[in-house]
Amino acid sequence: SSGINAEYGTVQIFEEANEIIEVSNPSEITSCEHRSGQELCYLCHQRQRRNVPISFTEEKTKSELEQDRVLQQYQQHKDQEFYEQERHYIDREREICKEVAQCNLQTSEKLKLDKVPANEFHHSYIFNRRGTSPQRFLTQDQYSKELGDQVRIKTERLKKLRDTTDKLEQNEQRCLAEELANARKQYLESKASATKQYQSALYTQVKHKPYRFPKAEPDSEGPIFGKTDVTPDKVVEMRKRSKEVLNHQLRTIQEKKMKSQREKDEHRRYETEILSRTKKEMKEDSYKRFQITNGVRKELENSWTSQNTEKQRRDILERKHQMKSGLLLLDQCDKYARCEQCKRCCDNIGTSNVWRESRYISGSRLMV
Repeated sequence: SSGINAEYGTVQIFEEANEIIEVSNPSEITSCEHRSGQELCYLCHQRQRRNVPISFTEEKTKSELEQDRVLQQYQQHKDQEFYEQERHYIDREREICKEVAQCNLQTSEKLKLDKVPANEFHHSYIFNRRGTSPQRFLTQDQYSKELGDQVRIKTERLKKLRDTTDKLEQNEQRCLAEELANARKQYLESKASATKQYQSALYTQVKHKPYRFPKAEPDSEGPIFGKTDVTPDKVVEMRKRSKEVLNHQLRTIQEKKMKSQREKDEHRRYETEILSRTKKEMKEDSYKRFQITNGVRKELENSWTSQNTEKQRRDILERKHQMKSGLLLLDQCDKYARCEQCKRCCDNIGTSNVWRESRYISGSRLMV
């Protein structure tokens, strides 16, 4: 943005210099009507030397193209930064969703493994010293607290992002205001210096006026004295010349005003087009951002709904499983017959009742 404003200030300085230096037809004058005996008098000669026509049309066109290019690059850079931030945010949210889904999948797999198949008997245990089961609202309070923490973290992140954006915009506006003030100051200084130079040139011309009396010339053919006397013809001629000069100056002023108005209208139309295009792009970006945000929200809602439905289904299955009447351990043992050999003694733990004929006593060579 600083490069755009610098170039814009340079173009304004060039335009003002062009308005100060440019004249309508100084190069077309080949002779003046002062009758100084030469092709041009001293005043007209100095005026012709100073009033050199300069055209800044090509520089102005180049500067406008450069401004448009710099503005487009700036807008593209801003859009690229925004898209990068959105992409990082979406990737981070996707990773979090993947982790949550993986955790849910592992939990469901573990629950499936922990469940007792229907074809096996149900184990039942009695714990006399076991404490009572915790109430359900404790878990709900924990879930509510975690959801509240998530909402709070998200709100803080959005607030921090909004504060950062506002701060950057304020800094940018401050820099633009400073650059515009500097450009205005330079323009006023250049205008004052040009006015001072013009006054100095006029003062030099007034100070060094030509002598009224001609040099001594012997045997002159025409009259020497009385040439500068005011006669009715000269008065009419001077009045006519003054009217022509006045009309010429009025036409020049009118042309300059029309040109300035036309340039202002073109500049206003150019700024209007830029603003309308920027507004359109901002609307498109806002619509795209809304679609992305709305899509992410719908996906999260669908995910939360499916997870809630799955949780309710698991709770119903667990409740049904708990409602089934199970058999005690002794009742379950009645379905299986004992080994005839184990019935001989209840203290039998797998030892053999067959006595060996010989035993080895460690530390000796005796065989009993």
